[in-house]
Amino acid sequence: MIEKYGLLSELQVKVLYYKERGKSFREISTKIGTSHQNIAIAYRRAIRNIEKAEKTILIYRIVSSRANIMIRKDKHLAELPKIIIEECDKRSIKLRSDFTLLYKMIHFRCRDAICGQKLCKDLFIIIDKEGYPHTYKFEEVKEIVNGLNKILDLDIVVY
Repeated sequence: MIEKYGLLSELQVKVLYYKERGKSFREISTKIGTSHQNIAIAYRRAIRNIEKAEKTILIYRIVSSRANIMIRKDKHLAELPKIIIEECDKRSIKLRSDFTLLYKMIHFRCRDAICGQKLCKDLFIIIDKEGYPHTYKFEEVKEIVNGLNKILDLDIVVY
């Protein structure tokens, strides 16, 4: 019986572990005792499972969110935390963040969406059911958001 670790098999966990430490498929295959082709297949399947899990978590965050906020490009960075805080206040959401943390989160998570002191790409902010914010470049989540919006008519506030 194959032991599972979340969505990953024992082999996939081992392959990811050694691959993250710079080992080649051949080195890993020698260590584990299987062919390098099996290692390559396990690695690809592990990455695919991780991508599916990330997509699933994003979908869950969107459908269970307290607020979904789209912030259009050309907004000044200093305005963004204020927009998020005010939207949470309107909905009586206890936001688990402050102005500084929101600003840093946007700056570090979406660095390439920022040009100078303004947004040069749209952002998508999710306030989860516990009040924690999650920030995404809209282009990263556009397909999922649009697909969910077709079937659920999501409540997305646009700024």
